[in-house]
Amino acid sequence: SQPTFTPVLLEPKALVASVPISAELVADSENLEEALRVAISGAFAAKLDSLSVAKILADTAIPMSLMAQDPSTWSGVLSAIGSALTLDQKMPKAHIGSQLDFIARAGQTDTGGAWLNRPEALKEMLELFTTKLDAGTAIFGDFTGFGIALRQDLRLELLRYHGPASYSHLLVCHARA
Repeated sequence: SQPTFTPVLLEPKALVASVPISAELVADSENLEEALRVAISGAFAAKLDSLSVAKILADTAIPMSLMAQDPSTWSGVLSAIGSALTLDQKMPKAHIGSQLDFIARAGQTDTGGAWLNRPEALKEMLELFTTKLDAGTAIFGDFTGFGIALRQDLRLELLRYHGPASYSHLLVCHARA
């Protein structure tokens, strides 16, 4: 197939965190940078997740369900998708919901106690979960063209003796996404 090239508009925003650190901790911790990088990367990823979900929910071009469907059950998910199909929407490629609804669906059993599996019609749908959506709320769709671009990777900069009277440093962490 032939590739298609189109311009993409990116609006990178800076994510910044400042962490006061004692000089003793810096001097006595051999793996401090790696531990901080893991912890702060996780916090920044959660923030990007939150911002992405907020952007999707604020998009007025995305149709919202007019009636309540329960995303904690497979029948509720199918009902929501059925409502979307009546509005000429496509079968979703992904479903994003709360981790609580994900666990509730995964824990569904029939009257005999056998685990209920995903319906055959949804076997290709990617199921994602996030703590940034409340239980009872889900987003599903194609998500083609949605992405997160990193303009600048996570950087950690230590400002030595930021608080000389308290013998402390300041760790400034930043990324642009």
